[in-house]
Amino acid sequence: MSLIVEINEDGTVKLPDEVLAAIYPKKRFVVQVNPDQGIILAPADPVRPFWQTATPQERADRLLQWAASHQNGVNLPDKATHRDTIYD
Repeated sequence: MSLIVEINEDGTVKLPDEVLAAIYPKKRFVVQVNPDQGIILAPADPVRPFWQTATPQERADRLLQWAASHQNGVNLPDKATHRDTIYD
């Protein structure tokens, strides 16, 4: 599919409905400006969650940071975790 699009006076590009129908919402593109060819849109690499890319040490550090950020919350009293009262 080849279509011609124009840039408006305010710098926006309006894509026809048939182009938008071919891509799903929130699809990310990298914009490359090439003096010879103009603007090139290329699909961006998917953003992978932290847990998929982090090393075990990075995940452990992040967990410790998260735990340290919750120091002033509501805590269980020591009695609640005592062996005699756990099953009450």
